[in-house]
Amino acid sequence: MTTLSSDLYKFEGGSALFKGLGPTLVGVIPARSINFFTYGNGKLFIADKFNGGVENSAVHLSAAVVAGAPYVHFYVEHLILIPSSQGSSRPL
Repeated sequence: MTTLSSDLYKFEGGSALFKGLGPTLVGVIPARSINFFTYGNGKLFIADKFNGGVENSAVHLSAAVVAGAPYVHFYVEHLILIPSSQGSSRPL
Protein backbone atom coordinates (compact mmCIF):
# COMPACT_ATOMS: atom_id res chain seq x y z
CA MET A 1 0.00 0.00 0.00
CA THR A 2 2.83 2.39 0.73
CA THR A 3 4.32 1.73 -2.72
CA LEU A 4 1.00 2.54 -4.32
CA SER A 5 0.68 5.77 -2.35
CA SER A 6 4.25 6.85 -3.04
CA ASP A 7 3.94 6.08 -6.77
CA LEU A 8 0.68 7.96 -6.95
CA TYR A 9 2.24 10.95 -5.22
CA LYS A 10 5.37 10.77 -7.38
CA PHE A 11 3.64 10.48 -10.76
CA GLU A 12 0.42 12.45 -10.27
CA GLY A 13 1.23 14.84 -7.43
CA GLY A 14 -0.21 15.39 -3.98
CA SER A 15 -3.59 16.53 -5.24
CA ALA A 16 -4.20 13.06 -6.71
CA LEU A 17 -4.58 11.73 -3.18
CA PHE A 18 -7.71 13.89 -2.80
CA LYS A 19 -9.41 13.29 -6.15
CA GLY A 20 -13.10 12.77 -5.67
CA LEU A 21 -13.18 14.32 -2.21
CA GLY A 22 -15.15 17.39 -3.33
CA PRO A 23 -18.03 15.51 -5.00
CA THR A 24 -18.17 13.09 -2.09
CA LEU A 25 -18.47 15.91 0.43
CA VAL A 26 -21.08 17.68 -1.72
CA GLY A 27 -23.23 14.56 -1.47
CA VAL A 28 -22.52 13.57 2.13
CA ILE A 29 -22.71 16.90 3.98
CA PRO A 30 -26.31 17.80 2.98
CA ALA A 31 -27.51 14.24 3.58
CA ARG A 32 -26.00 14.06 7.07
CA SER A 33 -27.23 17.58 7.87
CA ILE A 34 -30.79 16.57 7.01
CA ASN A 35 -30.36 13.43 9.11
CA PHE A 36 -29.18 15.33 12.19
CA PHE A 37 -31.86 18.00 11.76
CA THR A 38 -34.60 15.35 11.42
CA TYR A 39 -33.36 13.40 14.44
CA GLY A 40 -33.08 16.44 16.70
CA ASN A 41 -36.40 17.98 15.78
CA GLY A 42 -38.13 14.61 15.64
CA LYS A 43 -36.95 13.89 19.15
CA LEU A 44 -38.40 17.18 20.41
CA PHE A 45 -41.66 16.69 18.49
CA ILE A 46 -42.18 13.09 19.64
CA ALA A 47 -41.35 13.93 23.25
CA ASP A 48 -43.76 16.90 23.27
CA LYS A 49 -46.66 15.21 21.49
CA PHE A 50 -46.50 11.67 22.84
CA ASN A 51 -44.50 11.68 26.07
CA GLY A 52 -45.35 14.90 27.88
CA GLY A 53 -42.08 16.60 26.92
CA VAL A 54 -39.93 13.92 28.56
CA GLU A 55 -37.19 12.26 26.56
CA ASN A 56 -36.54 8.58 27.16
CA SER A 57 -35.16 5.68 25.17
CA ALA A 58 -38.43 5.16 23.28
CA VAL A 59 -38.39 8.80 22.14
CA HIS A 60 -34.79 8.48 20.98
CA LEU A 61 -35.53 5.23 19.16
CA SER A 62 -38.60 6.69 17.46
CA ALA A 63 -36.67 9.77 16.33
CA ALA A 64 -33.88 7.57 14.99
CA VAL A 65 -36.37 5.48 13.01
CA VAL A 66 -37.92 8.62 11.52
CA ALA A 67 -34.51 10.09 10.67
CA GLY A 68 -33.33 6.79 9.17
CA ALA A 69 -36.40 6.20 7.01
CA PRO A 70 -34.82 7.70 3.83
CA TYR A 71 -32.02 5.14 4.08
CA VAL A 72 -34.55 2.33 3.75
CA HIS A 73 -35.71 3.91 0.50
CA PHE A 74 -32.08 4.13 -0.67
CA TYR A 75 -31.50 0.46 0.12
CA VAL A 76 -34.62 -0.70 -1.68
CA GLU A 77 -34.04 1.49 -4.71
CA HIS A 78 -30.32 1.05 -5.24
CA LEU A 79 -29.66 -2.46 -4.06
CA ILE A 80 -32.79 -4.31 -5.05
CA LEU A 81 -34.74 -2.53 -7.79
CA ILE A 82 -31.96 -1.09 -9.96
CA PRO A 83 -29.81 -4.25 -10.32
CA SER A 84 -32.88 -6.40 -11.04
CA SER A 85 -34.07 -3.97 -13.71
CA GLN A 86 -30.66 -4.08 -15.41
CA GLY A 87 -30.68 -7.86 -15.67
CA SER A 88 -28.08 -8.35 -12.96
CA SER A 89 -28.09 -11.63 -11.12
CA ARG A 90 -26.08 -10.28 -8.18
CA PRO A 91 -27.35 -11.72 -4.90
CA LEU A 92 -28.02 -9.49 -1.90
